[in-house]
Amino acid sequence: MSGTSKNLVWLASYPKSGNTWFRLFLNALFNNGKLDINHLSTADTIFSSKSFFEEVSDLPADLLLEEEVKRYLPLVFTDFAMTQQDDVFIKVHDAFQYSKDEQSIIPAVVTKCALCFIRNPLDLAGSLANHYSLSMDEAISMLNDPLYKLAKQDNRRYRRGQFQQDLFSWSGHVQSWLDVTEFPVLFLRYEDMLMNTFAVFKEALEFLQYTSFTDTEIGKAIEATGFKRLQEAERTDGFREKLNNNYSFFRKGKAGGWKEELTAEQVQKIRSVHHHLMQQFGYHDNA
Repeated sequence: MSGTSKNLVWLASYPKSGNTWFRLFLNALFNNGKLDINHLSTADTIFSSKSFFEEVSDLPADLLLEEEVKRYLPLVFTDFAMTQQDDVFIKVHDAFQYSKDEQSIIPAVVTKCALCFIRNPLDLAGSLANHYSLSMDEAISMLNDPLYKLAKQDNRRYRRGQFQQDLFSWSGHVQSWLDVTEFPVLFLRYEDMLMNTFAVFKEALEFLQYTSFTDTEIGKAIEATGFKRLQEAERTDGFREKLNNNYSFFRKGKAGGWKEELTAEQVQKIRSVHHHLMQQFGYHDNA
């Protein structure tokens, strides 16, 4: 393994934090500003995908226990990485963690780096409620649950061909990626992506060592993935990453919507659990 190239780039996030937007931006950037939201040419690999796991490993995903999946996943992605010449972008919602044999589920030996997208948990409540067809209080319980699992294997509503993902609470998820020492991690706030899109996306590209793209090319990709354009594309062609058809995936695309959506009691429920990291990332006082 000493000569193994590091070509996996992880796009990590708690759900609804800007991960999909950045993935679409990369597709537009690599395709000269052209974008089909339902046919991505890159950044389309998902860590929890059962079909991808089976294709690479030839193992029957649904016959494996959860701890077996955690043991095999890093091996599967290591084997996959060794067959690739270029960087591969992988979406991951899992918190960074270790299996029972103390191996990280993200294979550091073939990892180049990670981008971790974070968003104000007050705004996440409404987006999660919309995305998963939850009440606002249920979405807040999800945010606050230190043991929360996405795509629970005893709940077919969330399976959609994915392995169970240990999400943890919002704070637990963010802290798990803050604690990573095995490879470089760049944190990108969704709010900064909205306010200073060009500067933030260019910073991300420099972190990825993609310095050959011109400002014009970056701007063209940003224009192609503007929120109104994505909304129109979804209205026209749908979006295959939606869980169902009773809501819009690209809902509002703004920061601060929680002020109209949450009661004072709901705001306090979130802040009381996540105050430390909210303050660290500038979400506590002015939120």
